[in-house]
Amino acid sequence: MERNDRITLEFCVVYYRLNRLHARLREARSFAPGPQTAEVEREIMKQIEVHLCHRDQLEDCYAPYGVIAEAQARDGFTVNIQFTFGDRNILREQRTKLISSTALVFFDRPPRIAQKEDSGSHEGSCPTTP
Repeated sequence: MERNDRITLEFCVVYYRLNRLHARLREARSFAPGPQTAEVEREIMKQIEVHLCHRDQLEDCYAPYGVIAEAQARDGFTVNIQFTFGDRNILREQRTKLISSTALVFFDRPPRIAQKEDSGSHEGSCPTTP
């Protein structure tokens, strides 16, 4: 399995589990309120929190590689995940032949700027570091 496919699968598993938990939460909330219903809701919310933390860890793990997973939700359910892989852009750039050019150009200072610099007045200039 390719690296990007594995990453996609990891995110899809987390969002699938979050969707299942959200469905269970909605079902639990459809019952009459009571102590048992509140306890079930709390347990489901704890599980949701665990999976949200796992999702955040995945995002933190893959962000340095340019991986972005943007979930699109509808009514609390993730209905689509848009993936961006930074390395694909790098590969595209590597296939493109780059041409670079450098030039060193000298310009004469206008007379009035040269006079100010020669007079030793450095008011308003940035401090220099030793």
